[in-house]
Amino acid sequence: MNEARDILLVAGQATAQELMARTEDPCFVHFADPYEALAAMREKRWPLVLLSAEMADFAGLCRASRRLQPDSRVLGLCHPAEEPATLELVGDGLDDYLIHPLTRRELTGLRRQGAGGAASAGEGMTTALAPAELARLVEATSSRKEVEACMAEVLAARLGTELAWFDADKVPPDAQRLAAVNHDTPRVLASARPLTLDSAAKAMIDAAVAILPTLAAAGKRTESLHYLAITDHLTGAYNRRYFYHATDRILQEAGRKNLRATLLLYDIDDFKSYNDKFGHAVGDEILRETASLMKRITRSHDIIARIGGDEFAVLFWDKERPRLSGSKPPESAEALAHRFLAAVEAHEFPSLGPRAAGRLTISGGLASFPNDGVNCRELLRKADSALKAAKRSGKGAMRIVGAD
Repeated sequence: MNEARDILLVAGQATAQELMARTEDPCFVHFADPYEALAAMREKRWPLVLLSAEMADFAGLCRASRRLQPDSRVLGLCHPAEEPATLELVGDGLDDYLIHPLTRRELTGLRRQGAGGAASAGEGMTTALAPAELARLVEATSSRKEVEACMAEVLAARLGTELAWFDADKVPPDAQRLAAVNHDTPRVLASARPLTLDSAAKAMIDAAVAILPTLAAAGKRTESLHYLAITDHLTGAYNRRYFYHATDRILQEAGRKNLRATLLLYDIDDFKSYNDKFGHAVGDEILRETASLMKRITRSHDIIARIGGDEFAVLFWDKERPRLSGSKPPESAEALAHRFLAAVEAHEFPSLGPRAAGRLTISGGLASFPNDGVNCRELLRKADSALKAAKRSGKGAMRIVGAD
């Protein structure tokens, strides 16, 4: 391969031909198939990766490219109409993006960015895995556990037997050890039944397992980034964006399976006065403690989010359909909401100290699916109306949509 061709371009044929026709030197290595491009990224480091927004599952391709090329520049290439969607991926796979068609200056800039020199094909890990198998592994890097499970499935399909990963000190005595890798702790890939492996099979296993630490590290980073992306930095509750996404997804499932779901919107009564009197540091601590109290009240599958300021939203939902038609779940959303109200009123907030007079209170409004709305926005509007009614009634109360 010509070492001057050190920009990996993933684009359709027409886009690639147009770019290559306008460059003074053959700096691009073009792939129209994203799976083949991912395999090329696995084989060596590319100083610059250029991804066209016209590719199917462009967002997934951007994230997979970033995982495989963590130290490279990854740029998007899009038409003006595709710019808003491409912009959302900057920082989430892409370092930056360019608008197509590129100017001569931009093309010159790309050649300079790619001039850092490409690693030779002999550097880095190589693998006997097919591009489709590698793509599966890359997509599984949301966590180390998923990467291991996917690797076991891929190799099991090759060998025609079931495989599993174990901690090194917990491998069953009758299992055949095939490979070992060291993450945070030593892990062993083993087969439940004896296998006769030729040299090619052993080389394939060794080559495949050799890339596991890199993929697992990417999975660990992905887990951390995912947590940061969906949580509120102050309270540890989910953030507004994730709440909308998760709620709409759950409501779609609730509609298909006839499940109950209720949205609670609440805020802290007269919260501004606490900030004014005690300072914002105390106000932040109140928000953290209030979110912590709600986490103790709710069930593990309920969704708690900070919507903004001192306003929080909670989606109470039943994971399974009630056993009898018309029966209520063991604890209704209304009962949980009132228990939370009482817990807040009874709680001693250490940050307020002896200067605080009376008890801190909250007010909330409840809206139910599907009667009050079929998506997150509709339920929030109705719950906000009930919340305002609770405020008018004297605060420190929970109101249900339509209640007198």
